[in-house]
Amino acid sequence: MPEDFEKIYESKMSIIENMTATNGGVFTFGAGTKGEDLYADTLSSFIGLLKDGTDASKLEEMGFAPDYYAIVSENGDDGLSKIGYAYMDINNDGIDELFIGDMESGVAYDIFTMVDRTPTHVVSGGARDRYYIYEGSFICNEYSGGANESGWTVYNLEPNSTDLVVQWGYKYDGYESEDKPWFQTYDLNEWTSITEDEYKEALEQTNSYTDFGFKPLS
Repeated sequence: MPEDFEKIYESKMSIIENMTATNGGVFTFGAGTKGEDLYADTLSSFIGLLKDGTDASKLEEMGFAPDYYAIVSENGDDGLSKIGYAYMDINNDGIDELFIGDMESGVAYDIFTMVDRTPTHVVSGGARDRYYIYEGSFICNEYSGGANESGWTVYNLEPNSTDLVVQWGYKYDGYESEDKPWFQTYDLNEWTSITEDEYKEALEQTNSYTDFGFKPLS
């Protein structure tokens, strides 16, 4: 591109930061992109459900992980301090996502994003269906179906969408094959048999997650 245009392109954020509103308008750099601005009502409604004693089946019916009911029930008045939330721009579109999960384990059970300027639920899990941030830009889902089945899948979250696009996945599936239970996929439809060493190597490379830095709902 022309040299002058390149200079403007590279300094675009600085230009935007120094913009001022006219005709009585108000402009705040970064407004409408930060979690505090986007998900206040979502969190308030969720906290209301927990305070009202909404049971596990109702939470699940509304799209939330049923595990929150157990956490609140076990901890009484201190229950909200055991459930955490965090904001993070996972797909690098400049707009935060909302993550809700277990403070103690530091894993996310529910994820929200903005779709057409509306907070929208992406996915819900639980203690056996957990979500992490991998390399700061991907969502990793770890799941367990018992002693003979477990695995993890890495996704990319599409901007302005709830679509999770599979990047790769691995699983241990003793139900599929007792002798060779290690598998790899790139689309969740076709699974390729791999060796145990390949499975362990993939696990070591993927099992490094970004700390959510959860704040308690309390």
